[in-house]
Amino acid sequence: MGMGIVDARLTSLGLELPEENPPQGNYVPFVQSGALVLVAGQGPRKGGQLIYKGVIGDNLTLADGQAAARLCALNILGQLRSACSGDLDRAVRLVRVAGLVRCTKLCPEARMAAVSMLKQLGQRMRHGG
Repeated sequence: MGMGIVDARLTSLGLELPEENPPQGNYVPFVQSGALVLVAGQGPRKGGQLIYKGVIGDNLTLADGQAAARLCALNILGQLRSACSGDLDRAVRLVRVAGLVRCTKLCPEARMAAVSMLKQLGQRMRHGG
């Protein structure tokens, strides 16, 4: 099977989805019900390790927050890819994105990094909240 449209776009943007992180609690990474997939909220983890420790606007910078938000978004897409049997083109629409980044008043600015990245992937990766 060749590279799909979403994976080709990720590659053209220089983005690579990290390996799936193991759950950090009593939950599953995603649940599928019919054609709907619910992905658990994803934190800024890579290889199961928390990469950005602390609070954006306290001991972490806005740039750290933006990088953490991007990593959360990539982790969400990685879980979605797994739910779609490796083919992100099967995803018709993102309904909600839940990235978990601790921050002070700088939250909206940090979150925009993930939103901007997802928009670059095309209409199907725009989300409702």
